[in-house]
Amino acid sequence: MTKTIAIASVSGGGKTSVTIELRKRLKNSQALFFDDYDFKKAPDDLVLWVEEGSDYNQ
Repeated sequence: MTKTIAIASVSGGGKTSVTIELRKRLKNSQALFFDDYDFKKAPDDLVLWVEEGSDYNQ
């Protein structure tokens, strides 16, 4: 069974550190990092949302 774990926090809140530690402990796991994505072809409203601080409550 495939499971997904999403980690959210403020900038500098330790998301990457937690993800790296989880990958060490959860064998056969993968990690996706938001910063690895290119937004050049993304919808304008998504780009604006990221530029304005990515308010997860919106």
